[in-house]
Amino acid sequence: MRVDISVVKERYAKMSDEEFIRTTTTNARGLTPVAVEVIAYEVDRRQLPAGIFEGVEAQNRDQTPEEIAELCEVLQGLQCPACSSREPLNGTFSREVRAMLLSNRTTDRYTVACPACLDKATSSALSRTLVMGWWSVTGFIRTLGAIALYFRHRKHHHDAAPSPALRKFAALHVGALVAFRGDRQRLQSIIAPR
Repeated sequence: MRVDISVVKERYAKMSDEEFIRTTTTNARGLTPVAVEVIAYEVDRRQLPAGIFEGVEAQNRDQTPEEIAELCEVLQGLQCPACSSREPLNGTFSREVRAMLLSNRTTDRYTVACPACLDKATSSALSRTLVMGWWSVTGFIRTLGAIALYFRHRKHHHDAAPSPALRKFAALHVGALVAFRGDRQRLQSIIAPR
């Protein structure tokens, strides 16, 4: 299936600057070279910072471990989004399971915060899972998986080095992190709880 490039141009042209920035820094992975050229044209036409296009390029290539380490360093230097402490941040991954006889819901979440807030976030998710996750067969199985994840990721909360979850978070948000590398306010919004 071939996409008409004029439709892509028209769609990007109709977007507000904020919508264009959000779309291109978070959702540009796998674009064709022609679509990337259209983005470059729009960035120039709107006189947006060059970092926006760098974020698009970053999403369309593999990052080296050194590049991910640099992005993790940027993340670790931010303020904790939960308690505003200046302690170096790290990341974690948590899974919350809610089950009732015939329905199950599993919520996976990456969190970037100071070690104390990471402990609170994962403990809270685990507590909710322990109360609400056991009430079906699949919920029981998923709860066991959530408990295993809790222990696997919790041991990295207080490490000085970036945790595996922080590295994964950086890889998932590479477009925005590259685009806004010098803008602390925008970087803070990337790690803000949703």
